[in-house]
Amino acid sequence: WFATESGLNRYDGYSIVEYRRDRNVVGSLPNDFITDLSVDAEGALWIVTDGGGLVRRRPDSTAFDVYRHDPANPQSLAGDNVRRVLADPRGWVWVGTMRSGLSRFDVATGSFTRFRHDPDNAASLSDDRIYALMLDDDGYLWAGTGLGVDRLNPDTGMVVRFALPAADACPTPDSWPRPR
Repeated sequence: WFATESGLNRYDGYSIVEYRRDRNVVGSLPNDFITDLSVDAEGALWIVTDGGGLVRRRPDSTAFDVYRHDPANPQSLAGDNVRRVLADPRGWVWVGTMRSGLSRFDVATGSFTRFRHDPDNAASLSDDRIYALMLDDDGYLWAGTGLGVDRLNPDTGMVVRFALPAADACPTPDSWPRPR
């Protein structure tokens, strides 16, 4: 699988099959600008797009399931402009947005939990711009944000922030980010 700015490509060792948005076909991609991919334990391909939300392609289907932001539903995706996706072995899919923070999709229930920056809460995300996602061996989610790296405890929702050093600081081990 290859994510491109003009659709999704699958290479089978012999040829490339392209998947693109087709407004006349129900179940096609909602947007051709693919920003990231992840595969879960069941073999489903999770796709995030710039403006089309979160997309799932099940291993036994050629159609795409689309999950979008709904302003009237707090259990929907936080925003449709998505940068990163990460399938978690616990049955969650983490989704990092461009300006709307982080969403955790529970595949079993079909609902999203949102994590946002709150200036009055030091245990919230340091910023709503998510650039990178990673799970560590202890199950913590690490998020690269516009203002540093955050470690989220998925069980409690609590965040530990690691701030970026000052712009003019020399990046030495003594100036690396420390937990706040």
